Amino acid sequence: MGDLVTKQEMEVSTEVLPQKQVEYYGKLLRIIDRNPKVVWKRGDDDHNQDFIMIRGGYEPTRSFTLKAQKVANYSLYAHEPNIVELKDDVAASVQVKVWDNDGEVTAIGACSKSEIMSKRGSNTRWFHDMTTTAETRGFKRALEAKAGLPFINLIIKELFGGFGMKGDEADVTASVVDDEPQSKPKSGPITAEVKELADSMYWKLKRAASDGVITGERGKTWWNKVMASLHSTKLLKVHNENIDLEIEKASNAQG
Repeated sequence: MGDLVTKQEMEVSTEVLPQKQVEYYGKLLRIIDRNPKVVWKRGDDDHNQDFIMIRGGYEPTRSFTLKAQKVANYSLYAHEPNIVELKDDVAASVQVKVWDNDGEVTAIGACSKSEIMSKRGSNTRWFHDMTTTAETRGFKRALEAKAGLPFINLIIKELFGGFGMKGDEADVTASVVDDEPQSKPKSGPITAEVKELADSMYWKLKRAASDGVITGERGKTWWNKVMASLHSTKLLKVHNENIDLEIEKASNAQG
Protein backbone atom coordinates (compact mmCIF):
# COMPACT_ATOMS: atom_id res chain seq x y z
CA MET A 1 0.00 0.00 0.00
CA GLY A 2 1.34 3.43 -0.92
CA ASP A 3 1.37 6.64 1.07
CA LEU A 4 -1.74 8.73 1.54
CA VAL A 5 -2.00 11.74 -0.73
CA THR A 6 -2.45 14.55 1.78
CA LYS A 7 -3.63 18.12 1.63
CA GLN A 8 -0.01 19.28 1.92
CA GLU A 9 0.49 18.08 -1.66
CA MET A 10 -2.75 19.54 -3.00
CA GLU A 11 -4.72 22.43 -1.55
CA VAL A 12 -8.49 22.17 -1.95
CA SER A 13 -10.92 24.38 -0.08
CA THR A 14 -14.51 25.54 -0.20
CA GLU A 15 -13.24 28.80 -1.71
CA VAL A 16 -13.30 27.08 -5.14
CA LEU A 17 -17.01 26.28 -4.81
CA PRO A 18 -20.03 28.46 -5.64
CA GLN A 19 -21.94 29.53 -2.52
CA LYS A 20 -24.79 27.15 -3.30
CA GLN A 21 -22.39 24.20 -3.36
CA VAL A 22 -20.82 25.30 -0.08
CA GLU A 23 -24.27 24.88 1.48
CA TYR A 24 -24.70 21.45 -0.15
CA TYR A 25 -21.26 20.47 1.13
CA GLY A 26 -22.19 21.22 4.74
CA LYS A 27 -25.51 19.35 4.52
CA LEU A 28 -23.94 16.33 2.84
CA LEU A 29 -21.25 16.00 5.50
CA ARG A 30 -23.98 15.61 8.12
CA ILE A 31 -25.46 12.51 6.47
CA ILE A 32 -22.42 10.87 4.85
CA ASP A 33 -21.18 7.45 6.00
CA ARG A 34 -17.98 7.91 8.04
CA ASN A 35 -17.05 4.24 8.41
CA PRO A 36 -13.26 4.14 7.73
CA LYS A 37 -13.47 0.70 6.10
CA VAL A 38 -13.51 1.29 2.34
CA VAL A 39 -12.34 -2.13 1.13
CA TRP A 40 -15.48 -4.12 0.36
CA LYS A 41 -15.43 -7.88 0.93
CA ARG A 42 -18.10 -10.32 -0.18
CA GLY A 43 -20.32 -11.31 2.74
CA ASP A 44 -19.05 -8.48 4.95
CA ASP A 45 -21.42 -5.53 5.27
CA ASP A 46 -19.26 -3.67 7.79
CA HIS A 47 -17.83 -1.11 5.38
CA ASN A 48 -18.44 2.44 4.19
CA GLN A 49 -21.60 2.51 2.09
CA ASP A 50 -20.77 5.78 0.31
CA PHE A 51 -17.18 5.16 -0.81
CA ILE A 52 -15.12 2.21 -1.97
CA MET A 53 -11.38 1.85 -2.50
CA ILE A 54 -10.55 1.02 -6.15
CA ARG A 55 -6.93 0.82 -7.32
CA GLY A 56 -5.80 2.98 -4.44
CA GLY A 57 -8.41 5.71 -4.90
CA TYR A 58 -11.65 6.57 -3.12
CA GLU A 59 -14.60 6.16 -5.50
CA PRO A 60 -18.15 7.36 -4.68
CA THR A 61 -20.88 4.70 -4.74
CA ARG A 62 -24.53 4.86 -5.79
CA SER A 63 -25.45 5.55 -2.16
CA PHE A 64 -23.30 8.69 -2.17
CA THR A 65 -24.66 9.95 -5.48
CA LEU A 66 -28.25 9.49 -4.28
CA LYS A 67 -27.49 11.49 -1.14
CA ALA A 68 -25.79 14.21 -3.16
CA GLN A 69 -28.70 14.33 -5.59
CA LYS A 70 -31.17 14.72 -2.71
CA VAL A 71 -29.15 17.43 -0.94
CA ALA A 72 -28.61 19.42 -4.16
CA ASN A 73 -32.21 18.84 -5.30
CA TYR A 74 -31.06 17.66 -8.73
CA SER A 75 -33.57 16.05 -11.07
CA LEU A 76 -32.64 12.72 -12.61
CA TYR A 77 -33.76 10.82 -15.71
CA ALA A 78 -32.36 7.54 -17.04
CA HIS A 79 -33.18 6.41 -20.58
CA GLU A 80 -34.04 2.81 -21.37
CA PRO A 81 -30.93 0.59 -21.61
CA ASN A 82 -29.42 0.10 -25.05
CA ILE A 83 -28.58 -3.62 -25.39
CA VAL A 84 -25.88 -4.71 -27.81
CA GLU A 85 -25.24 -8.37 -28.62
CA LEU A 86 -21.56 -8.97 -29.23
CA LYS A 87 -19.89 -12.08 -30.63
CA ASP A 88 -19.30 -13.71 -27.25
CA ASP A 89 -20.94 -11.25 -24.90
CA VAL A 90 -23.83 -8.87 -24.24
CA ALA A 91 -23.40 -5.23 -23.22
CA ALA A 92 -25.72 -2.52 -21.97
CA SER A 93 -25.35 1.25 -22.04
CA VAL A 94 -27.62 3.77 -20.34
CA GLN A 95 -27.75 7.52 -20.91
CA VAL A 96 -28.51 9.49 -17.75
CA LYS A 97 -29.42 13.16 -17.38
CA VAL A 98 -28.99 15.23 -14.21
CA TRP A 99 -30.26 18.79 -14.10
CA ASP A 100 -31.44 21.79 -12.09
CA ASN A 101 -32.33 25.41 -12.88
CA ASP A 102 -28.69 26.18 -13.70
CA GLY A 103 -28.35 23.60 -16.47
CA GLU A 104 -28.12 19.92 -17.25
CA VAL A 105 -25.47 17.26 -17.83
CA THR A 106 -25.78 13.92 -19.58
CA ALA A 107 -23.46 10.93 -19.29
CA ILE A 108 -23.39 7.32 -20.39
CA GLY A 109 -22.66 4.27 -18.27
CA ALA A 110 -21.95 0.80 -19.62
CA CYS A 111 -21.54 -2.75 -18.39
CA SER A 112 -21.30 -6.24 -19.90
CA LYS A 113 -22.59 -9.68 -19.04
CA SER A 114 -19.06 -11.07 -18.79
CA GLU A 115 -18.12 -8.41 -16.23
CA ILE A 116 -21.08 -9.31 -14.04
CA MET A 117 -20.49 -13.04 -14.34
CA SER A 118 -16.80 -12.70 -13.49
CA LYS A 119 -17.59 -10.75 -10.33
CA ARG A 120 -20.74 -12.47 -9.09
CA GLY A 121 -20.69 -15.98 -10.55
CA SER A 122 -23.25 -17.92 -12.57
CA ASN A 123 -25.98 -17.77 -9.93
CA THR A 124 -26.77 -14.12 -10.59
CA ARG A 125 -29.50 -12.15 -12.30
CA TRP A 126 -26.93 -11.01 -14.81
CA PHE A 127 -29.28 -9.01 -17.06
CA HIS A 128 -30.73 -7.02 -14.16
CA ASP A 129 -27.32 -6.48 -12.58
CA MET A 130 -25.78 -5.50 -15.94
CA THR A 131 -28.40 -2.85 -16.73
CA THR A 132 -28.54 -1.42 -13.20
CA THR A 133 -24.73 -1.24 -13.07
CA ALA A 134 -24.70 0.63 -16.38
CA GLU A 135 -27.35 3.04 -15.06
CA THR A 136 -25.45 3.58 -11.81
CA ARG A 137 -22.25 4.40 -13.69
CA GLY A 138 -24.07 6.86 -15.92
CA PHE A 139 -25.67 8.46 -12.88
CA LYS A 140 -22.34 8.78 -11.06
CA ARG A 141 -20.61 10.30 -14.08
CA ALA A 142 -23.41 12.77 -14.70
CA LEU A 143 -23.51 13.85 -11.06
CA GLU A 144 -19.72 14.20 -10.88
CA ALA A 145 -19.81 16.38 -13.98
CA LYS A 146 -22.73 18.43 -12.64
CA ALA A 147 -21.38 18.93 -9.12
CA GLY A 148 -17.77 19.21 -10.26
CA LEU A 149 -14.74 17.23 -9.14
CA PRO A 150 -13.61 19.89 -6.60
CA PHE A 151 -16.88 19.26 -4.73
CA ILE A 152 -16.31 15.48 -4.68
CA ASN A 153 -12.68 15.93 -3.67
CA LEU A 154 -13.59 18.16 -0.74
CA ILE A 155 -15.89 15.46 0.62
CA ILE A 156 -13.16 12.83 0.23
CA LYS A 157 -10.56 15.05 1.88
CA GLU A 158 -12.86 15.73 4.84
CA LEU A 159 -13.65 12.04 5.34
CA PHE A 160 -10.27 10.43 4.72
CA GLY A 161 -7.70 13.21 4.98
CA GLY A 162 -6.46 12.62 1.44
CA PHE A 163 -7.54 11.61 -2.05
CA GLY A 164 -6.03 8.17 -2.48
CA MET A 165 -2.88 6.11 -2.19
CA LYS A 166 0.36 6.80 -4.04
CA GLY A 167 2.52 3.94 -5.18
CA ASP A 168 1.88 0.70 -7.07
CA GLU A 169 -1.86 0.78 -6.42
CA ALA A 170 -2.36 4.37 -7.54
CA ASP A 171 -3.30 5.41 -11.06
CA VAL A 172 -5.50 8.12 -12.56
CA THR A 173 -8.46 6.63 -10.63
CA ALA A 174 -6.68 7.13 -7.32
CA SER A 175 -6.31 10.88 -7.53
CA VAL A 176 -7.37 13.38 -10.13
CA VAL A 177 -4.47 15.68 -9.32
CA ASP A 178 -0.76 15.66 -9.97
CA ASP A 179 1.75 16.01 -7.14
CA GLU A 180 2.52 19.51 -8.36
CA PRO A 181 0.09 22.32 -7.43
CA GLN A 182 -2.54 23.03 -10.05
CA SER A 183 -2.61 26.27 -11.96
CA LYS A 184 -5.19 28.53 -10.40
CA PRO A 185 -8.23 28.70 -12.71
CA LYS A 186 -9.74 31.98 -13.72
CA SER A 187 -12.93 33.07 -12.01
CA GLY A 188 -16.34 32.82 -13.60
CA PRO A 189 -19.01 30.19 -14.27
CA ILE A 190 -18.24 26.84 -15.87
CA THR A 191 -20.69 25.99 -18.65
CA ALA A 192 -22.56 22.72 -19.05
CA GLU A 193 -20.67 22.15 -22.33
CA VAL A 194 -17.33 22.43 -20.56
CA LYS A 195 -18.45 20.15 -17.73
CA GLU A 196 -19.58 17.50 -20.22
CA LEU A 197 -16.33 17.75 -22.19
CA ALA A 198 -14.20 17.58 -19.04
CA ASP A 199 -16.20 14.58 -17.85
CA SER A 200 -15.57 12.70 -21.11
CA MET A 201 -11.85 13.55 -20.91
CA TYR A 202 -11.69 12.31 -17.31
CA TRP A 203 -13.15 8.92 -18.16
CA LYS A 204 -11.05 8.70 -21.32
CA LEU A 205 -7.87 9.17 -19.28
CA LYS A 206 -9.13 6.84 -16.60
CA ARG A 207 -9.78 4.03 -19.09
CA ALA A 208 -6.45 4.56 -20.85
CA ALA A 209 -4.56 4.35 -17.54
CA SER A 210 -6.55 1.32 -16.38
CA ASP A 211 -5.82 -0.46 -19.69
CA GLY A 212 -2.12 0.36 -19.48
CA VAL A 213 -2.16 2.51 -22.62
CA ILE A 214 -0.72 5.46 -20.68
CA THR A 215 0.79 5.61 -17.23
CA GLY A 216 -1.17 6.81 -14.24
CA GLU A 217 1.25 9.69 -13.80
CA ARG A 218 0.73 10.75 -17.42
CA GLY A 219 -3.02 10.62 -16.93
CA LYS A 220 -2.80 12.80 -13.82
CA THR A 221 -0.56 15.28 -15.63
CA TRP A 222 -3.12 15.62 -18.41
CA TRP A 223 -5.96 15.98 -15.91
CA ASN A 224 -4.08 18.75 -14.16
CA LYS A 225 -4.00 20.62 -17.49
CA VAL A 226 -7.73 20.02 -17.97
CA MET A 227 -8.56 21.41 -14.51
CA ALA A 228 -6.49 24.51 -15.22
CA SER A 229 -8.36 25.11 -18.50
CA LEU A 230 -11.99 24.86 -17.38
CA HIS A 231 -12.66 28.51 -18.25
CA SER A 232 -11.32 28.22 -21.80
CA THR A 233 -13.46 26.03 -24.03
CA LYS A 234 -11.03 26.52 -26.92
CA LEU A 235 -8.01 25.37 -24.90
CA LEU A 236 -9.98 22.48 -23.44
CA LYS A 237 -10.84 21.25 -26.94
CA VAL A 238 -7.17 21.48 -27.94
CA HIS A 239 -6.24 19.36 -24.91
CA ASN A 240 -8.94 16.86 -25.87
CA GLU A 241 -7.54 16.51 -29.40
CA ASN A 242 -4.00 16.08 -28.09
CA ILE A 243 -5.12 13.46 -25.58
CA ASP A 244 -6.82 11.52 -28.39
CA LEU A 245 -3.64 11.67 -30.47
CA GLU A 246 -1.43 10.54 -27.60
CA ILE A 247 -3.71 7.62 -26.71
CA GLU A 248 -3.96 6.59 -30.36
CA LYS A 249 -0.17 6.67 -30.81
CA ALA A 250 0.40 4.75 -27.59
CA SER A 251 -2.17 2.13 -28.59
CA ASN A 252 -0.57 1.70 -32.03
CA ALA A 253 2.87 1.38 -30.44
CA GLN A 254 1.62 -1.46 -28.28
CA GLY A 255 0.58 -3.35 -31.40
